[in-house]
Amino acid sequence: MPTSPIFLTGLPGSGKTTVGRLLAKSLACPFIDTDEKIVETFGSPIPAIFKTISEGGFRLLESHIVESCLTQPAVVALGGGAASFAKTRQILQGQTVIYLDVPVDEAVKRVGDGRGRPLLSGNPEQAIRHLHEQREGAYRSLASMSVDASKPADIVASRILELVNLESSVTQVPVFGAKNYQVTIGRSLASRLNSVIPHAATKALVIHPEALARQAQDLAGTIDIEAHTFEVPDGEACKTAEVLESCWDACAKNRLGRQDVIVSLGGGAVTDLAGFTAASWLRGIEVVHVPTTLLAMVDAAIGGKTGIDSQWGKNLIGAFHPPHAVLCDMEYLQTLPRAEMIAGLGEIIKAGYIADPKILDIARTSPHTLLDPTSPQLKDVVSRAVQVKARVVSEDLYESGIREILNYGHTFGHAIEKCEGFQIRHGQAVAIGMVYAAHLQRILTSGRVDMVEDIMSLLASLGLPTSYAGDSWANLLDAMYSDKKIRGSQLRFVLLDAVAQPKVVSVNDVDALAQAAFSVGVSR
Repeated sequence: MPTSPIFLTGLPGSGKTTVGRLLAKSLACPFIDTDEKIVETFGSPIPAIFKTISEGGFRLLESHIVESCLTQPAVVALGGGAASFAKTRQILQGQTVIYLDVPVDEAVKRVGDGRGRPLLSGNPEQAIRHLHEQREGAYRSLASMSVDASKPADIVASRILELVNLESSVTQVPVFGAKNYQVTIGRSLASRLNSVIPHAATKALVIHPEALARQAQDLAGTIDIEAHTFEVPDGEACKTAEVLESCWDACAKNRLGRQDVIVSLGGGAVTDLAGFTAASWLRGIEVVHVPTTLLAMVDAAIGGKTGIDSQWGKNLIGAFHPPHAVLCDMEYLQTLPRAEMIAGLGEIIKAGYIADPKILDIARTSPHTLLDPTSPQLKDVVSRAVQVKARVVSEDLYESGIREILNYGHTFGHAIEKCEGFQIRHGQAVAIGMVYAAHLQRILTSGRVDMVEDIMSLLASLGLPTSYAGDSWANLLDAMYSDKKIRGSQLRFVLLDAVAQPKVVSVNDVDALAQAAFSVGVSR
């Protein structure tokens, strides 16, 4: 039996009731048909209810019934128009909603003369075609997954059962703001890609690094619309103006229009590049991120920051462009090199220190499990880190306020990356940056706040670096002053008064900055 309701949505004739009964029987849980519930509640057939309270009243009554279903494990067949009613959509956010995708001709054949369906009276075929045009976008955007409902009901129910079994290990995190989207975390998520591609898209361009050429071809093969792949250099080498221009050329060659979509497949560098390509092509088209590294899953793919590097610094050229959706498929981590896994933990631990102490508890208790892509502990901390970032960027997309706390460890970390020619992994640089920030906090508070040993011990247990002696203090200071987080020519740092108590401070005490650098091993 499921632990939460499963909602079925789709056109009249998609089989919601028939499939729903079969599915409920297999899952040993109740079946609820919202139309039947409304008839039972109102005491009249649906055509009479429409005449009495109009479609608007019917949809409002329907939304109350849908809300009442949230408290019980059941299979719920929604009315055909439920997905297009704003209040019902709000209630269903974050729920398991399955779109029964049936061809219009098949739906027409199944409903016959449309008897008992007030919206199909007169000319059922014409009405269904009109409803399909009106509602398909709502169905797809609301659904957490979709199935081909043209097949017999028992086959459709079996397919849903397979998906629901996978769903039990899936976490969905909503990100709100100027544009709302979902981050899905789980395994075997390729089947979900079609359900998150914009419904109006007719072409997709999958941008990927050379190392993922085969996986990109496989992913493109799962996309129902015309799909092309475009290969870019591995790692940070792809984040150049020249590579960006080649991505524009690929968009032009494949005739991507404003309704089309870019899909990123790769680590944080590819996510940044593909996002900026989408932000700048035709003044902005949609992008779906499929991150394949731990770092990209918890950081680059979420929040809408896109960009490329330049001789002046990292990510100084870019745009804020939130994705349409993010699919974090943990299976990609099974082939990720151990060093990349360790580096990705830097951003996860950062999320623990600024907002979620439970991440730190898991890391202290069983650090070895966080290097196992199949462990529930890793999925837990990934989901928690995603939730931290989602909460922050939902409140502050453009980094004008609270979003700055996500830069914990980044001011010094970015300086290291620049001085190392971006050859050091971002998560490693952030780990050193967190140690630097802890030393700086201790110096500025005359020892009243001292978290250095705790941070160094935890990072070291995960294999992350805690010191740096690769370049001089003068070069690092110069690199920090070129960082985009500068305000009024003053360096800004995220410091911790305690775990989960971050604050952003401007620091112009060069002696304190230098002393903190020497404490992490920088040469004088």
